[in-house]
Amino acid sequence: MSTASYRKLAYAIRPGDIQDINRQGDFFHVLSADGDFAVAWDDGSATPFFAGLEYEVRDGRSFNKVQIVNTGGGVLNIEVGIGRGGIRDSRLTTSGPVDARDNGGASFGDVVNAAEEAQWLDFNGVYRKHIDFDFDPNQSIIGPNAHNRVEILHAQLSSGSNTTAKFILTYSPPVVGGIGLPVISDLPLLQVSNGASASIERVRVPWTVDLKYAHGGPGCALCIAYRFL
Repeated sequence: MSTASYRKLAYAIRPGDIQDINRQGDFFHVLSADGDFAVAWDDGSATPFFAGLEYEVRDGRSFNKVQIVNTGGGVLNIEVGIGRGGIRDSRLTTSGPVDARDNGGASFGDVVNAAEEAQWLDFNGVYRKHIDFDFDPNQSIIGPNAHNRVEILHAQLSSGSNTTAKFILTYSPPVVGGIGLPVISDLPLLQVSNGASASIERVRVPWTVDLKYAHGGPGCALCIAYRFL
């Protein structure tokens, strides 16, 4: 019989320092933080993190160590939770402005279920997609020459254990004065490995763009919401 546990921890980390947390768990989340930081598990590669984001391992696995790296220029005050066995802190953690307007009468369950459907959805010009490791990495999520400008509202990339996933951008600047500027090719917007995840928000690409998702196998996934400008 597995034992459930949960521990809330708070730290003040100096710039450039690493805070080791030697505690076993199957999930880790950040309740609050006032600066930039990255997180690594079991001495793996650190990935950028932020308040409200949660990392979870499944299938009976667990991690034994968490490392928090202060990547900012000031002291990082951070409060985190580590646990196992399904215990969660149910308080709401947000980052950035919160839109509390009426969504037109749909229930919260309706909104969540719609956003998680594995198909293209059009919500007033916003397209959402969830793709896993079965997706052919040679295909484009947003193909070149389809539209001139794209805004990525949110993208979250996850990798499986012992795998690497990438969210790659290629864009072509316009021709100026009869001279074409160099094409920027295979620029990783996100890259994660060994069970980590990371996300970006509000990225605008003003020129012809090609977005691709490359993965190393099971456990990798990309969730993206974007719109054409």
